[in-house]
Amino acid sequence: HMDSVVEKTVNKKLLRSQLIRKRLMIDEATAREASMDLAHHIQNMIPNHNYVIAGYAPTRGEIDIFPALRRLAQRGHKLCLPIV
Repeated sequence: HMDSVVEKTVNKKLLRSQLIRKRLMIDEATAREASMDLAHHIQNMIPNHNYVIAGYAPTRGEIDIFPALRRLAQRGHKLCLPIV
């Protein structure tokens, strides 16, 4: 049982590092377009009510959600971001 736990941990770390490398290879224009597409999708998905919405600060090639968060804040939603 312990061997399978260790194997899953190693596989997860390997997969994570592979995905980070792939994300970092995305060109700036494609990343910006994806970010704006996400902002548009989220804006259409979340109604105009005063929700509390959690977000994150993107790192290591993660999609930039700040355009989406700005739109939500402009519509009166409260935003929560982690302090790191």
